Formats: sequence, structure tokens, C-alpha cells
Amino acid sequence: MLKYETDSRKIKPGQIFVAIKGYTVDGHDYILDAIKNGATKIIAERDVASSVPVEIVPNSKEYLKEQLVKEYSKEINRLKIIGVTGTNGKTTTCYLIYQLLKSLNVKTAYMGTIGFFYEEEKIELPNTTPEILTIYKLFLDALKKGCTTIVMEVSSHALSLERIAGLQLEIGAFTNLTEDHLDYHKTMEEYLKAKLKILNHMSLNSIFIVNQDDEASQRFQKNFKKTHDYWNEKRRLPN
Repeated sequence: MLKYETDSRKIKPGQIFVAIKGYTVDGHDYILDAIKNGATKIIAERDVASSVPVEIVPNSKEYLKEQLVKEYSKEINRLKIIGVTGTNGKTTTCYLIYQLLKSLNVKTAYMGTIGFFYEEEKIELPNTTPEILTIYKLFLDALKKGCTTIVMEVSSHALSLERIAGLQLEIGAFTNLTEDHLDYHKTMEEYLKAKLKILNHMSLNSIFIVNQDDEASQRFQKNFKKTHDYWNEKRRLPN
């Protein structure tokens, strides 16, 4: 069990409640509920009424990310993590890899648009790549249950918002870049820059695979030297 929680309803005795102000819900409004459920410490961005110790931080969301990375990333990175980004094809690519590895008797989990799967467990997710706390919870739980490999979809939103902070990918991949999510990224250049952030999670021993048919692949190849490419099956090499 992680020592941190952001949902007052899920607090277990002894956990630290991190009050995060979201777009529609403010965790500071649920501090008393968290204490009733057993929280022994509160992380908040302002003074609050509390019968347990309170630590005031400038940004509780940033605090949570930093603590998760500091305390749990080393353990999580015992997993072999395969991450796929791109506008289209993430789900199909990841799910096929997941099924292939399972057929080879590799204890593999999948995380993406259609949920989180490990063995008989299937959990619905609110986002293609959920919040960092959810990722860490699910990965650590899978690791404890014997999982060795994770195949995950990595969205541009997740990369922009650092939801995979602390994760190191053994294999990364880029499918393509087409016009999408411009309400968030504003321009195609900013959208591509968000995708390129996946390279920050590669090590010198990692491998990155790109779709050579997409011009954006050149940017990945420029920024990461250990790159392999593939192309559309209709594009044939000469005999």
C-alpha cells in the first residue's frame, strides 16, 4: 500500500492525505473525511482545520509527484516497461504486444484506453494514461503479484503533465502524428514537442522504435540515437 492518497474515500489508517485542488473538486474540502477514515497527516496548500499534523506546501500535486518518484520509482523500475506514444494506433499496438508476450508466458500487464489488465484483473481507467498516483498503485500491485513487464499507452497529455515521472522505459515507440488535441496543445509543433518528452524516459540501454512513414519520426531519431524504424507493409524493398 502506498503511503499517500488523494481520495478521502480511499484512505486507509496510517496513510497521508494529499489535498489537491483540481478543476472541479478541491481536496481541501475533504480533509475531515480523510481524517475520519484514518489519515495521520495532511499535505495541503493552505492552513486548514485538522486534528492531525498538517504540512503546507506550495503545490500539493507537485509534492505528491516528487515523493512518489523519490520513494517508489526504483522499485517500479524493476519492471520492464514498454511505452507507446502517437496519435493513432497506440491501443492496437500495445494490446497486440500484451497478448503476444502473454502467449510467450511472460507475466505482462497492459495499461491504456481500454483499461488496466493483469491476469484475470480488469480495471477501467478514466484516461488513456491515468494520474501518476494511479499508475504507481497499479504497477506496484502488479509487481507484487509477479508481473515482470508492462505495456502502456503514453498520451501527449500524460507527457505534458508528467504523469509518468520516474518511469524508465526499456522500449519506447512512436506510431504517428496527425492533427488532434489542438484544443490543448494549440499547435502541431507543441503537440510534437509533448510527444518527444517520452525520450526523457529512455536510458542509454533503451531502444526506441519509430514509424519511418511519418515525417515526425525524424525528430525522434535526431534526439535519440538508439532508434529502430519500421514502415508500412505496402512499401516494399526492391528485389
